[in-house]
Amino acid sequence: MIEKIPEDKQIKIDDESLRIITDETFKSAQIEREARPKVKNMVKGVDSRFSTAHHFSNLLKCQCGGRLRKKVQKTSRQTHHYYYCRNHELYGNEVCKYRNLQREEELLDWVSEELREFVDYISNY
Repeated sequence: MIEKIPEDKQIKIDDESLRIITDETFKSAQIEREARPKVKNMVKGVDSRFSTAHHFSNLLKCQCGGRLRKKVQKTSRQTHHYYYCRNHELYGNEVCKYRNLQREEELLDWVSEELREFVDYISNY
């Protein structure tokens, strides 16, 4: 059982040698933290949170303005990785009339081909 101790009964020790960062670094970090989008900003179902968890995180958007979310679907024989409009998945046709399902394998192939063409163009330029 966790018991909350009143602040006036807590023992506090201010030992400068235990500090990991300076006050200036802490203040800078707090300013940066406040500048970032909040975890949820639901305007027409659009999530403004940023992530770098997957290859295409924060890079793919649906025509409705929502971000595409990665989904992994496992069957007994194989595993499918794809991106879909989170607005359509959560709210249906009311918010997003597009399903916008993209297979990760196809996206990676397309990016690889675009990069090859770019490198060829640069090397011939």
